[in-house]
Amino acid sequence: MVKQKGMKFKCTVKRVIESEVDAEVASESAGLNIIMSPTAIRLAQDGNPHLIEALKKAKSVLCYRMTPSEKATIVNTVKKKIKGNVLAIGDGANDVPMIQAAHVGIGIAGKEGLQAAMACDFAIARFKFLSRLLLVHGHWCYYRLSNTFLYFLYKNANAVFIVFYFQFFNGASGTDIIDPLYGVAYPIIFTSVQPVIVGVLDQDDDDETLMNNPEKYGIGRENQLYTWKYFFRDVADGIYQAAVIYYVTHLTLMDSNASFWEFGFYIAIGSILVNSAHLALQVRYWHWPIITLFLFFIFLTFAYFFAECLISGLTLVPDAPVWMPVYVVGNGKFWFCQIIMLIVALCPRFTSQCLISSLNATTNRKTQ
Repeated sequence: MVKQKGMKFKCTVKRVIESEVDAEVASESAGLNIIMSPTAIRLAQDGNPHLIEALKKAKSVLCYRMTPSEKATIVNTVKKKIKGNVLAIGDGANDVPMIQAAHVGIGIAGKEGLQAAMACDFAIARFKFLSRLLLVHGHWCYYRLSNTFLYFLYKNANAVFIVFYFQFFNGASGTDIIDPLYGVAYPIIFTSVQPVIVGVLDQDDDDETLMNNPEKYGIGRENQLYTWKYFFRDVADGIYQAAVIYYVTHLTLMDSNASFWEFGFYIAIGSILVNSAHLALQVRYWHWPIITLFLFFIFLTFAYFFAECLISGLTLVPDAPVWMPVYVVGNGKFWFCQIIMLIVALCPRFTSQCLISSLNATTNRKTQ
């Protein structure tokens, strides 16, 4: 090979492993391109420590003359011995055992038939579509699932601790702070649809950005979002916001002649507004379906209480809250209370997100 002026070539070392001695030699180097024979595959299955170490340090690994069962064997070996997350892709019937053994199996519908496509988790028509499947849809899937799960943890902690704080003032009697029917419907109907829809539609980056910056795929591959750090952060945020919702309401209505129904109405509206605003801070891709969804469930909450006050009056419920929502909504103290709740509850999350965004933008400018 002739090296022309201005051209640079990086020497790539390859190592063929056919025995234990070859594996021991290969384990002493990093960044190798390893070629494994069928004998080496059996060594990997037996858990040869030198070979496992060499595979961990390798830049790439090529296996040849493999039977369908041996393909599945190498996948299982990587899963068990190296503790890796394995994606297998194939286009023929001989790839089916490997595809089914992997954590994620991708089948290509091609000239060799549809067996691989029928046995896989994801099917694509051409191999070139793999990059978009991983870099775009794979990243979006991880991002959406992580945020959705973390939000449900936050939301549940928030709902539970509002009831917990109330126990200090009701003699630990277990009395519901809001209407029992609404308390059951709140986590199932009023605050479950929004995170699911956001989890389906939200995007932290557009597809073009993700295709041009493949390093962003490492966020999901390295599990950078769904971690214990973010778990404790969101649960602590839920506990803190629950304290704000309860105690701001408690202090607002203290020494007043407000009824128990009125107190619960303050709490219920404060909860839906704070929970919705918290989720809104996580959304990165705003469009009309998501905006409409948020507004719909806020108005649905008000509509529920207006309908309840009328129905409870007709059914002769003791101490029925007839026209209570109308009276409360017309009181400026109610809206002032809700505004204070939103500002105080969301201030830590909003401030931290602004600081992190500023630091990331500064870091990106320096790297460029």
